[in-house]
Amino acid sequence: MKKIISSVLLCMLILLLASCSSNTDDQYSIEENVKTESNIESNDESTESKKAQLLTKEELIEICGLSEEEYAGKDLDQFIGFFLLTKDNVNKYNIHALLADHIITNNVEDIFDGTAPIRKDNFTQDVVRIAFRENKGTTNNCSYIDVRENSIWPYEYSNLFFDLNEYESQPISNDEIDDILECFDKIGVFSMKSKAYNSNYITDPVSFTLVIEYSDGTRFVLSRSGSPEKVYPKNYDEWRDMLFR
Repeated sequence: MKKIISSVLLCMLILLLASCSSNTDDQYSIEENVKTESNIESNDESTESKKAQLLTKEELIEICGLSEEEYAGKDLDQFIGFFLLTKDNVNKYNIHALLADHIITNNVEDIFDGTAPIRKDNFTQDVVRIAFRENKGTTNNCSYIDVRENSIWPYEYSNLFFDLNEYESQPISNDEIDDILECFDKIGVFSMKSKAYNSNYITDPVSFTLVIEYSDGTRFVLSRSGSPEKVYPKNYDEWRDMLFR
């Protein structure tokens, strides 16, 4: 009888210890989660704090005594953001030398990233950017229009989207931009569908991508690749050549 009672008491003790261990583990897990979330929030706050402490370009000019010649043609906001310059660390850098060597690029490749919502209608209204890239074998032909700046970069045999600063822009009027969009609309560009044809047995594959970005962040995208006889839609040269005037 005593052996039975002892066995029962031993089992109860084991169950009690297991329960305590489980509660301890759960509490530890909860505490670790809280610590992790706290660290994430702390890191986010630290990043935001650093951004809030960055110098303004006026402060950079005053503190470092920059002359107009030194910062002419430079994007000081981009420069400050690149080096995360604050009042606490700006004197640790040779700003004059860094600014002289700092090369500012104008990369607009993001217009092809495919992340924007697709435009559903009103394709000729509120346009802010137009980008066109055509590939024929090893040749890239690119055209880019900044509507707000009334500027166009029409360059064949180029990869201008990686840095517009390497290419000279040309002026383009609002009327000329409207003519391009109206031509697209008249020919039926906005009703065309993107397609990728099997190119395994194509000796000279070609491709093109047209992206039009709007003020609300939406984009119209037309992209095709494959053999020339399948890729190029009707009247392709007519609307394509308007981007390379």
